[in-house]
Amino acid sequence: MLIWILYSAVSYMQYIREATKFLKEHDTKYTHPNKLYITKIRRIWAHIKHLMVPTTVLVLFISTLGSMYMVFSSGNYKLSPITNISSNTPVTIIDTVYEREVPDISTEVVKEKPSEYTFSAESGDGVTHLARKAIEAYTTENELTLSAEQKVFMETALKNIYYQQSLEIGEQVSFETSVLDDVSSQANNLTPSQIQAWSAYVY
Repeated sequence: MLIWILYSAVSYMQYIREATKFLKEHDTKYTHPNKLYITKIRRIWAHIKHLMVPTTVLVLFISTLGSMYMVFSSGNYKLSPITNISSNTPVTIIDTVYEREVPDISTEVVKEKPSEYTFSAESGDGVTHLARKAIEAYTTENELTLSAEQKVFMETALKNIYYQQSLEIGEQVSFETSVLDDVSSQANNLTPSQIQAWSAYVY
């Protein structure tokens, strides 16, 4: 390997010398029209340049090839051959692609929760009747399933919170969602004995 490097370097230097020979011959024949010392300097420089260019190239070439030889001879870049694989052995190439999940806003509909449920009183309606409507709307909106006893509990709680002795026709009562959330949570936490007690008011 080393012999081949030296042989290549010498051959390359000879090539460079031949390539610069024309320039040397041209510069050594140069004559300044007025000043003799410029002519001498030009001719001396022609000889130096003719020797220096190939020598510099030779040094760089040997350094480069020597560095390559040292790297590959150190064994750090040896390739391990693949063995025990027949021509019929399937090779699976797995490409892992990491993609950022972007929600499809064209099909995803965000359901906005109402802040309150408002109902107007009709003839004969009281707060209990409007509370019953609010509970039906609330449970439907939130897809909740409550027993009859739990609904009676919620009606009674809302009637006490929004109590009015009577309502005029067309008068509105607004039931805040936060209050319905709290009362619904209480209804879901009723014990079996409490549910049994509220069953007496189911109609």
